[in-house]
Parts: sequence; C-alpha cells; structure tokens
Amino acid sequence: MKSKTPSDAQYLLGRTDREYERLMDQARWINPCTEKLFIDAGIGPGMCVLDIGCGVGDVSLLLGKLVGNTGEIVGIDQDGTALAKAEERTKEGRTRQDQISAR
Repeated sequence: MKSKTPSDAQYLLGRTDREYERLMDQARWINPCTEKLFIDAGIGPGMCVLDIGCGVGDVSLLLGKLVGNTGEIVGIDQDGTALAKAEERTKEGRTRQDQISAR
C-alpha cells in the first residue's frame, strides 16, 4: 500500500473558495490576539520571518505590518491555490508586494 505524501493529503475542511473566506473571516476576528502574541514574542521592524503553512496569507499580512518596510515575510504552503490568493492579496495594496513572497 502506498503511503500518502503531504501533497496527497486532504485538508479536512476542504480547499474551496468558501473555506478560504471562512479562514479570512476567522483571522479578522483573532488578529488582535495574534498580533499581541507576535509583539510579546519580540517580532518587530527589520525582521525576516518564515510563515510555514501560510494559507491565504492572513498571518503573513499581519507579520508584514509588524516587520515594516525593512523586514521580509516568506510564506510557504502546499496548497497552490491558497498561495495564489496570498500573492493576490499582497498586490491589492494590503502590504508591500516585495515584502511578502509566497512559495
């Protein structure tokens, strides 16, 4: 029997536009707590942060605000559709496009 690789694995809640919207709604609700956590952890201007499993980019966008113009965020995810949405969101002006890169 062939074992599943991470790219074969199914995300339990699905990989649909509706699920991506649900995750963005959830992030809007929880972002104040997440931001406080990152500030308390010492994340700040000029830092380079790797966001593993970045999905549609909510945490990456929040981190981008904290690291400022001199910092960099690299988001990676196995879901190419989610990564495309994360890249699209950076182009919408929510943060500097060259500050956050999805891979």
